Amino acid sequence: MAALPTEPYRSKAHGPDYPDSDPGCSFSGYLATPAAGKGPGIVLCQEIFGVNATMRQVADYYAEEGYTVLVPDLFWRIAPGIELTDRGEDFQRALGLYQQFDEDKGVQDVGAALAALRQRPECVGQTGVLGFCLGGKLAYLAACRLPDVACAVGYYGVGIEHALSEAANIRGRLVLHVAERDGFCRPRHRRGSARRWAAARHRALCVPGHGPRVRSRRRRALRQGLGTDGAPAFHCGVPRRNGPAL
Repeated sequence: MAALPTEPYRSKAHGPDYPDSDPGCSFSGYLATPAAGKGPGIVLCQEIFGVNATMRQVADYYAEEGYTVLVPDLFWRIAPGIELTDRGEDFQRALGLYQQFDEDKGVQDVGAALAALRQRPECVGQTGVLGFCLGGKLAYLAACRLPDVACAVGYYGVGIEHALSEAANIRGRLVLHVAERDGFCRPRHRRGSARRWAAARHRALCVPGHGPRVRSRRRRALRQGLGTDGAPAFHCGVPRRNGPAL
C-alpha cells in the first residue's frame, strides 16, 4: 500500500509495522495526521476490501477534522496489503477473504493498533474505534472487549446481532448505524439491537436507504467526530471545524 502524496493541511504516511498480539509478528497500517501535528486518536477498521483508497480517504477526512487516524491492515494474516473494490471479481474475492477472517484475532489486532497509536506523539487525548461493514462489527467488539475505548461507532456492521450478549462489557459510548433496507441486517435483528440499547447510554440508528451501496449514506457517515458531552462519543451532525473536543 503506497502512501498518497503529502498535502499542506495534513501529513499522510504508510505507517511503520505495528506489533501484533502474536509474539514476533507485526502488520502495517495507513496513518493520517492533522495539520496541527497531533490530535485525539481513531483506529479506523476496514471493510472487507482491505485498506483501499476508500479507507484512506476516510482517514484523510478525519485528519482534516483534527484527528490522528490509523487504519490497520486487518487482513495481514491472509492477504497482506490487499486492496479491492466492491465490484465484480474483487467483490467475490473480498467475500472469500471475509470467510477466512478470524474475528477474535482481528479484535486483538485492533487492540494492538490502539496501543501503538497511543504511543505515537501525534496522538493526544483519548482514543476511539470507527468501522464500516466488517469493521463496524469489529468496532462494536472492540468496545465490548478492549479497555480504554472512549467511544466506538459502527456503520452497517455485519453480524452484531450474534454478539449482543457482550454488550454488558461496554465501558465507553457506542453508536451503531444500520440502513433501513440493508440486506445483511434483517429487520428483526435491527429491532433487537434497538431494544438492547434503548435503556443504555448507547444508540442504534436506522438510516433510510439500502445500506453500504448508497454512496450518500457513506458520505454522511464521514461527517462524524470524537466529542464530549459528559462522556466521549462520536457526535452526529455537522463536523466540528473548530477542532476536536476530546
